Amino acid sequence: MKNKKAILIFNPGSGKKKSPERALDFSNHWNNRFGSEIKLRATKSFSDIRISSSENSDYDIMIFMGGDGTLSECLQGVCEKEKFKPLKNPVGFLPGGTGNSFLRDFGISTYEEGRDALLDAIQKNQSINVDLSIVSYLSEENKKPLKRVCFNIFGLGVIPDAAETAIKMRFLGDLNYLVGVLKSAFTTKKLNTKANIDGKEEFLSCKALSINNSRYTGGAIEIAPAVRVNDGKLFLMIPEETSPLAMLNLFPMIMKGKHLDHPKVRTEFIKEAQFIRDDSFLMNIDGELEKGFNPNIKIQPDFWKLFMPKGRV
Repeated sequence: MKNKKAILIFNPGSGKKKSPERALDFSNHWNNRFGSEIKLRATKSFSDIRISSSENSDYDIMIFMGGDGTLSECLQGVCEKEKFKPLKNPVGFLPGGTGNSFLRDFGISTYEEGRDALLDAIQKNQSINVDLSIVSYLSEENKKPLKRVCFNIFGLGVIPDAAETAIKMRFLGDLNYLVGVLKSAFTTKKLNTKANIDGKEEFLSCKALSINNSRYTGGAIEIAPAVRVNDGKLFLMIPEETSPLAMLNLFPMIMKGKHLDHPKVRTEFIKEAQFIRDDSFLMNIDGELEKGFNPNIKIQPDFWKLFMPKGRV
């Protein structure tokens, strides 16, 4: 390990601004475990997250700390540098945000759990292949073609609207997304869009739509209990209920992952989907909001590798 360069890129504003303290803690544990130093790189702004991961992609070991949005932005920067080709070297994730949905698939919900698991995995050189989806769309500003990586959730309707509210209420911790859902159930307008799902054309009229590559979103909301991070599939969920009260009654089932057999919830495994209409879409991509036209999402099996002990896979 002494001959390998390692870097920890972290968002100092995530996790109620505890990330700088945790970065120092991880650096100390790294030194005690491996007898070497790890470079600490704090991001300076949201746009700097992609820049920092792209500029430091030559490090032997890259570790990212933050919420799901920060982690997604870091992956985005590396993938842009590699021109969206599958990543060869494993990367490490440390939970540092308020939700930390993705790592819950591995039974990790706290920084300490993530730290110890990551150090063990690096010491034993253990990693897991993970799927990634790529979202292609036209920018709202100038209709320029864009690509966005997505390892957790792609959502339309209530899902980005709820995230927009949740981002403003991060001070509430895990309750912020719940408040966002309650508000959006009443205020979100119905989605009316053409769709092409695995080559089949249809018209959708709904208030929410999610496509997931991992089980949890918004913290511990088990929105896609049947999917796994390396099964080569995406999990589509569309609640057919559109009235606010019906959606609110459904939400507790979604929270606990008990909605798969609900007669008013459409669920299925897919590999690709596109949504087309005249207006742009507000999209939730891994907890961050993007606006654009005609998004297409497609699974990329085994696209990247994550440091993870075998016992947590």
